[in-house]
Amino acid sequence: MPFILYRHFLAELLKVFLLTTTVIVVVIAFGSAIKPLAENLLGPGGTAKYIALATVPMLQFAIPFAGGFAATLVFHRFATDNEIVAMACCGLSYRRILMPVAGLGVVLLIIVFWLVNFAVPHFWSLLKQVITKDATAVFAAAVERGEALPVGRLAVYADDLLNVEPPAGSGLEKRMILYGVAAIESDDESRPMTEFTAETATVDLYRRGRQTWMKLAMTNATVFRASEGTVAIVPHAVPDAVLVDRGFVRGPKFLSLPELFKLRRTIDQRGDEFDERAPVELLLAKIDGWACLSRQLASGGRAVFVDEANRREYLVEGGIVRESGIAPRGEETLQITEYERGVASRRARTRRIEMYFDDALAPGSAPRFDLAVDTPQAEDLRSQEVVRARWPQRVVGLEVRACPGRDWSSLGNEDAASIVGEIPEETPGPAADLAKQGRTAAAGLRSAVQSLENDILSQLTQRFLQAVSAPLLLLLGAILATWRRQSLPLAIYVLSFVPAVGNILLLASGQQLVRNGSVAFGMSMMLAGTLMLLLIALFGYQRLARN
Repeated sequence: MPFILYRHFLAELLKVFLLTTTVIVVVIAFGSAIKPLAENLLGPGGTAKYIALATVPMLQFAIPFAGGFAATLVFHRFATDNEIVAMACCGLSYRRILMPVAGLGVVLLIIVFWLVNFAVPHFWSLLKQVITKDATAVFAAAVERGEALPVGRLAVYADDLLNVEPPAGSGLEKRMILYGVAAIESDDESRPMTEFTAETATVDLYRRGRQTWMKLAMTNATVFRASEGTVAIVPHAVPDAVLVDRGFVRGPKFLSLPELFKLRRTIDQRGDEFDERAPVELLLAKIDGWACLSRQLASGGRAVFVDEANRREYLVEGGIVRESGIAPRGEETLQITEYERGVASRRARTRRIEMYFDDALAPGSAPRFDLAVDTPQAEDLRSQEVVRARWPQRVVGLEVRACPGRDWSSLGNEDAASIVGEIPEETPGPAADLAKQGRTAAAGLRSAVQSLENDILSQLTQRFLQAVSAPLLLLLGAILATWRRQSLPLAIYVLSFVPAVGNILLLASGQQLVRNGSVAFGMSMMLAGTLMLLLIALFGYQRLARN
């Protein structure tokens, strides 16, 4: 007998549940497309694709609310028609009457758990790719709206835009011709430095790895420099290339459950995941470069520097590394000799050579220094007589011979941070500056790693609690509808709807707190919403069981 009733319950629940889920998903999915539609980032085909893809992520929110709504309507009708009373008179307890609801709740728990941990992350990735796939569309939308497009330190305005095919073999992604162009280049503090105006300009978009760069070339441009107060008309004006898009990086939100656990296990080995790793590796290269130079000068009293084209060499003799440069080893001066293609051309004696490490060094490259010779006394070695010669104020981009670069990517994040964060005072080179930079870089990397770990924890917790909310809302709707059968169905649903919305807000707020480092408080807030739903359901069941 109960199984006939259970089938009846489930059939009624599923009819209302499926209809309600469909309506909620369509409404929410369309609502999510309003912002990109308003900004003209999606065409008709893109809009349909975006809405279709958005339906899957929206299911994680629609299923719990649809379940609660279905349980409220169905059980309220059963209660007002005295079907619940008839079942109780036949000896069925409220616990047995609610069994089909609990069974459906377990099914919804499994469905939502699978959605949030496997399907939803994949569809979030697809949505992100749809909305960010074309930088040209963003530019065109800004031109249509008559707005300037801020790109890095450059803000570009145009009256009109025309897409053209880039030259074959150029490696360009896109090429656009702009008409009626104005561009403002700002400094690091967002103060205008240079203003460009031109009738036409060419915009080239090209990729380097997953990054997209923009190069702007203006024809017959007027250039105004605020710092100098000068105006010039030039046939071609080419501001520096600017970074348009760093590319899509799959963070924890876009990872499935196995990928999240794998990321959590291997987070220490994933140096490429963090922008904060770059200054740490630069400091490692600095320490290694200064140490190698110091060893060469300490062992033989000499070191050879080579320019990038391998045309010139500079032999330093009689020196030793001291602070941020090379000082005489024991004598009053040290000697530096310039060789051009193996032939000595100039020689200078000086009391000190200041060394400047090249911070633009590519990862894995040999260490490079700029050499600034202090008051050199130089002579021309190509003349048979002693002739005074001029020595360059600064020689740039010199590699230290026999000091190869090292790849630091295999070094774990914690090990790398420990090395640069505890640079000893006796380190060769500018130890005080290196130690200060090292502490800052190590703290930045550790903070980034901890932030990612917190983000992973918040994602795992949010997904689990999101899945748990589905059966809780289903049970809550059935219990409240049976207990408050004299009230209107929508009034009963509000009693469960308001705590459900509060649960979502608490989950989102707690997740943000965990990401920002307030782990204990954030986790408590995330759990509070689910606990609130559970306590309301238990309270309603107790009041129902008393009757």
